[in-house]
Amino acid sequence: MQENPKGTNVGSLPLQEIWDTVVRVTSRIDSDEAQALRIFLCILFSSGGADTLRSRLSCVRKLWRWMTVPPGRSVPQAPQGGPLITFILGTASNMAITLPVLQAAQKRSLSPLVLTADRVTINPRHLKGTGGLVNVVGLMAATTVRERWAALASVPRHYAALVAGFESEGPHWAGMVRGARVEILTELALFAAVRHGLRRLYARWKPCCVASTRDFWPIECAIFLEARRNNIPSFVIQHGVINRYWWPFLAHKLLLWGESFREEMLGLGAPAERLAVCGAPAMDSLFSHYQNGGPERNPQPASTYVILSGTHARGMYPEICTKYGTLLMAVLAKAPSVRWSIKLHPSENDSFYREIGAFAFPNFTILPKSTTLERAVTGADVACTTFSTAGLEAMIMRRPLVVFDVAALIYEYAWWPKHGGGVYIPTADAMVGFVKKASTDVQFLAGIVGAQDQFLRQTFAHPGRAAESVLDTMQDVLDAHHSTPRIFLNR
Repeated sequence: MQENPKGTNVGSLPLQEIWDTVVRVTSRIDSDEAQALRIFLCILFSSGGADTLRSRLSCVRKLWRWMTVPPGRSVPQAPQGGPLITFILGTASNMAITLPVLQAAQKRSLSPLVLTADRVTINPRHLKGTGGLVNVVGLMAATTVRERWAALASVPRHYAALVAGFESEGPHWAGMVRGARVEILTELALFAAVRHGLRRLYARWKPCCVASTRDFWPIECAIFLEARRNNIPSFVIQHGVINRYWWPFLAHKLLLWGESFREEMLGLGAPAERLAVCGAPAMDSLFSHYQNGGPERNPQPASTYVILSGTHARGMYPEICTKYGTLLMAVLAKAPSVRWSIKLHPSENDSFYREIGAFAFPNFTILPKSTTLERAVTGADVACTTFSTAGLEAMIMRRPLVVFDVAALIYEYAWWPKHGGGVYIPTADAMVGFVKKASTDVQFLAGIVGAQDQFLRQTFAHPGRAAESVLDTMQDVLDAHHSTPRIFLNR
């Protein structure tokens, strides 16, 4: 066994090395349970997390709530054969991806089926024309007490296999698995139990395919693994910046926003036949309103800036967040006449900004959580980010985009300025220089927006009709999957 060249701190290893280790060990264990924990383990090792009293209590509550659902109920009846659209998260960004696909399926009278994750609700007006609706916790009602006990009984064996697998990489790897024991045991138990409900769901609804925005976490993995077990084609629609842990994935195909993103996935090792380019359904309405013959906006002298934040990921990207915080504090001090607002990610709170002392500056504010991305961006003259794909949406809304390239990793995730999609700003002094120029030179800003428009045309496939393209691709896959083409999309 090779010693860790950086010492005993697993979290100090590059993310790629951590992910490669997780994939190698879980592949060697060769079980669905190990595979379902890959993302969980990658984040655990990179952030150095461990069980706390609070996390343990949360796990106990979650396990109790799922395992005490009254058993013995049947899966709701629904028309068979429609596409199953799964809503994994209730965040605005995830809803913006899946709702257009659901609505496109409704327009084609496909009677789409809907599966929602825990605590995800959908406005009833979006459900007209759907064939069936069930919540993943509700699927527990379709399991028996015997199946739940069997799931719980299987957990120690799978947990022991994980510990033994990471022992071969070194004691510090296995030690971190032991440190997160309660969370891992909980995820393994729920994964094993809900699979029984999913089997009954697929047997009753017989969906022609399954589509979602992720197959990362254990419950999501269960959805896709059971689809594979039932020979049902499955699709993941790209959500967010492509990361190193996007391959390997479980879905039959990953549906990407454009050719550039396909090249990224090929670079990670994904085979071409598992990839398809469809466009970005979440951006259809933005493209239609702001780009495809929408109203022109002439850039104005810039005095208001919005930062599309992402400090909720600082456990995985501590260097980026630390350097970003340093840059921001310096800019706040050196550009007091400019108003800076923060649009938090749906999973983010303001703790990072309180810790660095940003609230001491009168020209700094955090937008209310209820503020939509569109309102946040259109209410500012310039948008900024580190690597959030919300920056791409800001470009669609015709706002100049600044990417803070404070660390080398930025070039990997936010590569867009290299091709005209915004501008890189590496330091506080460079940002102050940008602010001064943007406050008077509207042609400077117009040039940035013009280059961004060209970048968008070259980067995104099917702008304004990506949801339709997703359905078209599903049809193509289904035609190839079945010896006799099935009428599904009514193209």
